[in-house]
Amino acid sequence: MAEDSLAEGVRTSLQRFSETLDTVEKSLKPVLELVQDEEEIEKMPAADKARAHIALSYAANSLFYLYLKTQGMDPSQHPVREELERVKQAFIKLSKATKADAEVKGDLASKSKLNMEAGARVIAANIDGNKGLKRSIKEAGKSNQKRKKSKKRKST
Repeated sequence: MAEDSLAEGVRTSLQRFSETLDTVEKSLKPVLELVQDEEEIEKMPAADKARAHIALSYAANSLFYLYLKTQGMDPSQHPVREELERVKQAFIKLSKATKADAEVKGDLASKSKLNMEAGARVIAANIDGNKGLKRSIKEAGKSNQKRKKSKKRKST
């Protein structure tokens, strides 16, 4: 009877080990495909490079964690556990930074829209002599402003 419970415990541990190893393999596959080609790495944006390095670090530490388990050691008491936590924090930090960067870029894009009416007034004020040209520039700015207002009404 004791042998049955021992065998069941071993089977359960092996099943968990196998599932964890499958997860690591799935996580590593796209990263390893990327890092095999150095030219592809050079083309990657900095955030993607950092993400790849973090993924590799996490994979290596996870594999070592699994190795410790196979040797009958308690990995929760080993420094690799702290390293895994540090790598997780690095990934969280990178995610926050890339999200904040995207938000800043979105804010800049929305703030950098040209106010056509104001632009037309500035141009018209600085054009000397040709009153017809001044008038047409002012009208173009006003008509563009009216189109924006009608688009806003349609979208709401």
